Order: sequence, then C-alpha cells, then structure tokens
Amino acid sequence: MKLYPPPHYIVSVSNVVAQDAQNIGLSVTEVIYNPLNIGEIERASKLFTPKINRPYIVFVGRIVTYKGIHELLQAFAALSVDIDLVYVGDGSAIKTLRIAVHTLGLQNRVHFTGLLNNPYPWIRHAKLLVLPSITEAMGYVAVEACALGCRIVVSGYPAAHEFFVEDVIVSLSPVGNYIERLAEKISAGLTGKLPPGLKPDVLEKMDPRCVAEKYLALVDKRIDNI
Repeated sequence: MKLYPPPHYIVSVSNVVAQDAQNIGLSVTEVIYNPLNIGEIERASKLFTPKINRPYIVFVGRIVTYKGIHELLQAFAALSVDIDLVYVGDGSAIKTLRIAVHTLGLQNRVHFTGLLNNPYPWIRHAKLLVLPSITEAMGYVAVEACALGCRIVVSGYPAAHEFFVEDVIVSLSPVGNYIERLAEKISAGLTGKLPPGLKPDVLEKMDPRCVAEKYLALVDKRIDNI
C-alpha cells in the first residue's frame, strides 16, 4: 500500500466536521463550505414538471434508516393535512419502507420516484422538503431547497444548527416524542408558520467564487511557505 505524506492543510466542509476531525487528533486549517451554483440548480429545476396532481411533501436522499425515512412516514401518517408524500432516491431500506406504506394503507398517497439525475423539479414544486436525518455533514439538499424557495423542516443533527434557523429544526431528543414533534413541525411548515430555513450568510459562503477564492488563498499560502 502506497503511503502518502501528511497533508499540509485539512479543509472541513462545516464547523461540525471540523470539530469531529479535531476530536480524533487532526488539525483543521480552515472551514470552507461546498460550493452551490444557484443558477445551475434553478435551470435544472425548470427542465420538467413532476407528474403528480396533488400537493406534496418531498424527501430527497438515500433511502436508508439513519436518514429518518420511517420516522417521516409515521409523522406523515399522523398529519391531518390533505397532502401526499414523495420519496426521491433509492437505498437499502426501500423494501421495508414500501411494506410500511402498505401496512399504513397509504399506497395512494406515498410515491417513490427512484434515483433521479435531476431531483430539482420535485423540490421546486414541493410544498415542503423534509430532511429527518440523524446525521448530516451539512444537509446539502435542504440548502438547495432553500435556494429554490422551497420551505424546509430538518431534524436536529449537529450541523443543522450551523446552517438553518432554529424554527425549522426538530430536536432529536427525547427520542420517544420525536415523531410527534416532527409531525407538528411539518404541519407548521405547510401552513406557512415557519420562516425561510437558511441562516443569512450561508448562501454567500457557498457562492462558487467565494469558495474558489478561499482555496486559492490556501494555495498561495502553500507557495509562500515553500
């Protein structure tokens, strides 16, 4: 196995990831968010209109248990709002999720698109995007949803508090009441009682020019030290 020399700089995509790295003994040079090309995702979001005749909530991501997919389904089942739920993505828990949908008798209101190269039209036309994950490095899809003007609800994974306003975050504890809290927050989002989800400076920090300038500054620093 080829061994590489230790890096001169370690860049983290969020402060939470930086803290995790420091906890295992790594020295993080700087936090630089991943870039987000808003113009490109806006263009992609207009390439087609989803074929669904009813208003809907959308989840976009891997269909795996730690993404909170089953908790979302249970919260959805508890809603009194006449709305559908769309899962965009695929993953190892898709079979058990489909079984749960049928068990709850929701097969006419819950839809599965499978994995899509372009999920943005589904996000653009959704009434609400819900990201009920236990953990995320930066909750990228929720940031994209905000950039497209879609309201969001996210669970309280550590990075959520870095990127999103507290009003759209559902606390993960106590565990026993999480589904009830998630349903309440979704209802608030659907009735317009929640603010836009992003903190004010997030999109500015994710602007591709800003990100590029920060990486170029690191390169310049490396050159100066040679």
